[in-house]
Amino acid sequence: MKLVGNGNYFFKCCTVATLLFVSINAALAQAENNAGVIRPLTVGDTLPTAVWARLKNHPPAKKDSNAFHGKLLLIDFWATWCGACIAAFPKLAHLQNEFADSLRILLVTEEPAAVVEQFNQRRAKAGLGAFSLQGITGDTILSRLFPHTYIPHTVWINESGVVKAITESGEVNAVNLRAMMRGIKVPMATKDDAARDLSFDPTKPLFLAGNGGDTVHPIWYAVWSGQVNQVQGALALMRNDSSGGFIQITNAGINTMVRLAYADNPAQFEDMLPAQRVQFSVRDSSRWFPRFSGTRLLSGHLYNYNLVTPPLPDARVRKCMQHDLQRFAGVRASWTRRKLDCLLLTVADTNLLQHAYTGSDSLILHSSSSYHYNSLGNPLPYFVRHLNNSCQLPLLVLDESHYGGLALFSIEADMNNWRSINKALAAYKMQLKKQQRWVRILTVSEE
Repeated sequence: MKLVGNGNYFFKCCTVATLLFVSINAALAQAENNAGVIRPLTVGDTLPTAVWARLKNHPPAKKDSNAFHGKLLLIDFWATWCGACIAAFPKLAHLQNEFADSLRILLVTEEPAAVVEQFNQRRAKAGLGAFSLQGITGDTILSRLFPHTYIPHTVWINESGVVKAITESGEVNAVNLRAMMRGIKVPMATKDDAARDLSFDPTKPLFLAGNGGDTVHPIWYAVWSGQVNQVQGALALMRNDSSGGFIQITNAGINTMVRLAYADNPAQFEDMLPAQRVQFSVRDSSRWFPRFSGTRLLSGHLYNYNLVTPPLPDARVRKCMQHDLQRFAGVRASWTRRKLDCLLLTVADTNLLQHAYTGSDSLILHSSSSYHYNSLGNPLPYFVRHLNNSCQLPLLVLDESHYGGLALFSIEADMNNWRSINKALAAYKMQLKKQQRWVRILTVSEE
């Protein structure tokens, strides 16, 4: 729990009759520099004996370091408003009783005694038990010797007054106490609030702009934003492997994100649903589709989306993206079947395609209407994918070649004109035939 308000925090819960309150007002010469500023202590430092010089309500014989000499001392910083602190008191009281001869637990708060007394009275009225633990109220010294931002905050000091550890309260248990008393090195995590709090502002989104540190491996993560001119536009990166799912889409329209989220090709996670298989029924189309002036993309109604998941099946990762589009953009989608005019890719002689080597397909613009397409040994569905997603054909292209091998061919054509493509494909006995087929269609509306 982070300390807020006026900085008054830490202390213990028990009735006034069983709690020994202590107030520290002494000047701590051993912990001060020449300017009178208290030097914070860390692991390996020795706690100045002057800390115990003036303890109110203590017998005179115990107003010095002998009060805790020869015992393991735990200083537990707390506050009356800290639920985690109060929840730990029964455990601390039990440990104090178990190790009564060798352990002293000291509860410390900056809150004044009156606040703590009111707190104890409320507990008494509620029928809650008391804890016979020693404590300090109105602290102005120990909190500077052991500065921190979050509580509970526990300082371990051995029988010689040497600071041995500074930890979370969860490290306080019988096993660690026994080891510390026997001088055995205990593998406990050091609580370093200064490092943890260096770049964290609780009023700002976690992990954005480094707030809360650099999260290299988040388990789950989803973010949605409007257009950001500083990042590349219309970029989609999608992968799903042993490290988890990752989808990042920058400065794209909602229509593009829908096509990526609902792609139904189980063989390829990076696939995109062809535009011809999506029907939008929305009130304001400008919110869903990017607008252009000639070839220039106009600003407005472009969005950024990033999703990170643990390792999941492809279908579950896409389902996460679909849910996010519903939450962030109000997308409602359902599947139906319709009969559409389509372009069917057929092959008359597969022998012309079988002299192939493995490579990458390429689509190269030669002029405003001429493209050079190379299929370097990939299956024909890759070519169909290019036609549906990279070209602007009016009809959906379906693969009815019944050819599952690799294909090597090269054509030059206007890739936005299926008749021009057909002329180029004729050299390989391939053809795009216009016929109707029943097709699974995604219908999209808005909430």
